[in-house]
Amino acid sequence: GRSPHREAMDMWGWNPGNDPNVEANGSPPRLRALAVVRRAVSDPARLTDDIYAFLESDAAQFAWLFWRLVGILDAEMRFRPELERRALLNAFSWYLAGRGQLDAEGVETYLDEIAEDPLRAEAAFAATWRLEPSESGANRLAKLARGGNVPSRRMAGHLVSGAWLTRIPEEHALRVLDAILEDPAASGSTEVISVLDQFFHTGTREPAEEIRELAWRMLEAAPPASVVDSWNHKLLATRLIERGKHGDLDRGFAFFEKVLLSAEDRFGWDEREFVRSDLGQALAGRDRDRMVELILRTVTAKWNEYAGLTGGEGVGVVDPARDVDSILRAVDGKKDRVRPVLSLFAGTEPGFLDLAARLAEQFGRDEEIWHALAFCFAFGTVIVGSSAE
Repeated sequence: GRSPHREAMDMWGWNPGNDPNVEANGSPPRLRALAVVRRAVSDPARLTDDIYAFLESDAAQFAWLFWRLVGILDAEMRFRPELERRALLNAFSWYLAGRGQLDAEGVETYLDEIAEDPLRAEAAFAATWRLEPSESGANRLAKLARGGNVPSRRMAGHLVSGAWLTRIPEEHALRVLDAILEDPAASGSTEVISVLDQFFHTGTREPAEEIRELAWRMLEAAPPASVVDSWNHKLLATRLIERGKHGDLDRGFAFFEKVLLSAEDRFGWDEREFVRSDLGQALAGRDRDRMVELILRTVTAKWNEYAGLTGGEGVGVVDPARDVDSILRAVDGKKDRVRPVLSLFAGTEPGFLDLAARLAEQFGRDEEIWHALAFCFAFGTVIVGSSAE
């Protein structure tokens, strides 16, 4: 009488411990799963080639649970040679994860042995990151990373799962990261940035200075143009700024400006979204005047006639009313700076008309300036012609 969804949730929520019989707690789907596993353990020959193939496929949603239970119940380890022979990484790693609950030392020793074999390095890695994090596991991961038989970026990507490196002492985590970063392709990559971000989650312990320094170095090593679209990079930089440690603000502004200046020759939509991002807002919250000056300096340096006037939402930092003096200083009486500065604002923002009046007064009846002012003010409602009207 229970819905399939409820039964599935019973299975997904089960992280089998050392006594699955007790943990099944009378749940029908869990008891059925245990019965299936016991039959398999009692006679491994029941598993045909087709069954092995199915359990390794994406279609087998609970294969992880099946193999973990097999590992727990297979006291004689009858399945281990067969799984290794078939080179089934998912089955092999989940099996050892289950076996490791009862014989952690034996499994760790076995993995150290197969990690020495380049042909079995992938299997050693897959099993290691599914085991409980440990110093011996960290040492093995560092050795595997240096061996080059497991792609370093993929290794970092897997270690995000379960925040593996945050669950061991930081000196061991740094040992693994240093080994991964011996591969230049990993430096500044999204995978490494995601691993480092886990050390800075709200509520976690304050990371060691070495972790913080590594996080900044990885952000600074990332190709700037890729950061604009990378949620991971912006999130890590934001967390660092919000921690408020000495020196972070200067590095944050330098990082932000480097990214803003990385686009080819314009201050366009991507750059505006970058300014509106949580990172831009965090920097503005710490030192608004500096942020306003940076944006004005960047937009006047990078804007060109093909960037266009956007109006619309503005960038959310520079305020045409509050920052009018800074804006006029940025324009500095130069006609070619008016249009890039106007591209920062929505014509409906409070203070825009007063700013427009100041600019019109400064430049007189200049048709190009008036056209730019009219376009920005009417953006989205009126198509402004070529005249100043």
